[in-house]
Amino acid sequence: MSGDCACLSRFPARDFKTAREADDFLTRVRMSPVFRYSGSDAGEVTRERFRCRTCGRDWFLRIPQNPPYWWGPLFEKKEETAPPPVVPPPPLQATAPPPSANRTPVASPIFLEVAGVRHERIGEFDVVYEDEAADDVAVVMRALLNWRPGLRTWAANAGLSQVEIELGARIEKNANLFDLFAATWPPDLVNPGWRAMRAGKAWRPVHLRGIRRRDAGAANFDGEYYLLVVNVKMENVVAWMMSEAKV
Repeated sequence: MSGDCACLSRFPARDFKTAREADDFLTRVRMSPVFRYSGSDAGEVTRERFRCRTCGRDWFLRIPQNPPYWWGPLFEKKEETAPPPVVPPPPLQATAPPPSANRTPVASPIFLEVAGVRHERIGEFDVVYEDEAADDVAVVMRALLNWRPGLRTWAANAGLSQVEIELGARIEKNANLFDLFAATWPPDLVNPGWRAMRAGKAWRPVHLRGIRRRDAGAANFDGEYYLLVVNVKMENVVAWMMSEAKV
């Protein structure tokens, strides 16, 4: 219907047969100005929740252990194992799901560390890197824009004051990706398949920060944080995770 809100017309309820399909769709939701991320419910069935900025309708992506996965308005699909309504959590330091008696916040909030001796403005982005990463900057930028072309308009569409990209030191060859992500997120949220995913010598972690507000003189920020691994030889993103960041 022509009178439908953008959340209904552009992101209608649907099922996903594969995790890859659900993951790609969820990235579109996160990068879209239509929604505001509102949290995750952890348990046997994980749910990522979003609220439409226009009509206030609540949506969620239902993520059970195995497909199919399901996206739709919060009130349209009931689950036998559905958890009780969740009160919005207080500001968290580094992880999207709220802490509980059985879950702890991140052990090492590495995404709040802004390192790098070089700070450079490249197009719409502020890029931070060490001298050893200088030759990889252009490659990483191409890889990120191929991964998500919408990055160029992310700040304007999502009301961000700054988009910051920080290149980390190359990952040690044959290190598993699970350990890299588990340094920031609780291990039970990290893809267990990454334990067997061994890094190549051309793999580099990249910190992507969509910043709404940053404390003066501090690395802490309010916005969205992505940790990605980029294969600078192939110029592609091989793995990534995202969470809401709070000052």
